[in-house]
Amino acid sequence: MGEDAGAASGRLDTASPSVAFRYLTLDAWRGAACLLVVLGHSVTYVEQYPSPVAWHEHACNGLLRLMHQFGIGVTMFFVISGYCVTAAAHAAATRGQRFGWFMRRRVRRILPPYLCMVAVTATAVVVAWWAGAPQLFSDDRHPIPHPLALTWDQWLGNLTLTETWRYAIGGAPLRVFVGHAWSLCYEEQFYLVTGLCLLLCGRHVWVGLAAVTAAVLVVSLLKMPINGFFFDGHWFLFAAGAGVFYYRFTTSWMVRTGIVAVLAGCAAGTFAFRSPQWAYFTYFVVGTGYAGLLIALSHWDTAISRLPVVRYLGAIGLVSYSLYLVHWPVTKGVVHALAMTGVVQGWPGLGLAVPAAVVASAIAAVAFYHLVERRFLNSPVSRPVPRRTVAIAPISGAKASGPAIASPVVAGRLLVG
Repeated sequence: MGEDAGAASGRLDTASPSVAFRYLTLDAWRGAACLLVVLGHSVTYVEQYPSPVAWHEHACNGLLRLMHQFGIGVTMFFVISGYCVTAAAHAAATRGQRFGWFMRRRVRRILPPYLCMVAVTATAVVVAWWAGAPQLFSDDRHPIPHPLALTWDQWLGNLTLTETWRYAIGGAPLRVFVGHAWSLCYEEQFYLVTGLCLLLCGRHVWVGLAAVTAAVLVVSLLKMPINGFFFDGHWFLFAAGAGVFYYRFTTSWMVRTGIVAVLAGCAAGTFAFRSPQWAYFTYFVVGTGYAGLLIALSHWDTAISRLPVVRYLGAIGLVSYSLYLVHWPVTKGVVHALAMTGVVQGWPGLGLAVPAAVVASAIAAVAFYHLVERRFLNSPVSRPVPRRTVAIAPISGAKASGPAIASPVVAGRLLVG
């Protein structure tokens, strides 16, 4: 039975490191997504032409409106995270590692750098207040408040990345200290849910992920989302990334067809929320569509990875977590300081604010990576992988469609792990 049985049943073959399949362009995608977020935040204080007349004024206003939607980069991050964390869970399962080992690596990767960023940002805010410029960070546009303005339970939620749902069980109202940390709160939930699937399902992680996705779909159909929890709709983005992983690492056409159906289910769940138009576009078109794009482009992954622009984006992707962490405090401080001089309107504002934000964020990110993040990178797992397969969906009577695809080794790094 051997390999043919494995191929016929749609299994992940983890026995042959020589044919390990990596998604080489994921770092480049991560770099592109992070750049979108930085560019979107760089125009926070750039004002549109109030009464545009000339074509170039209309063009500038249109570009600003477009850049304000570059937060779709976070949507891309969630899909990439779904792929990477699912791969990490399967790699742990094939090595016999369980929940504790899996979660320690995820928490070690995400939490210490984040806490360092919070500490540095809090210090910068206190210094700005002490220097007589509290409005630099604590104005009315996505403010970073004074540390003393948060209650103890709000700080507890922020330091543990539970603030997006902590308020739902009691205490002070929701207040995220550094606004962009909301996405890390969801990442933490994705890690925990995937870890529990590993704990309960072992090598059949896909069973747990499919069950969670179905449950979230039911919640969406019943119009029972709770904002801040993974089942408020954000899980669909993670599930789409997991679908990309399973599509690439199974040889069964039936399983692949099922994955397409799951992606369609994610879209249906999004529609069921009846979100505002832009939210619908973000979750459905960008999330599910981006997952489909990753599947389609995977056939040319090696060739695409050799392109110069992809290599440059890949270099950004390697420090993308540092860039994501530091970019908002840096961008807010730099661009708001320029705005306070009254020079950030229209094309001159774009030409000044965007380069200043990107360059300052890049410098801060490289420094943060070398001083902080690099110290918390997880070391490669040296434990030998046992010769066995991880079943996805046994299909009796199906014929082998080719050699089993190997080793669920994640290409590049996780979004934050």
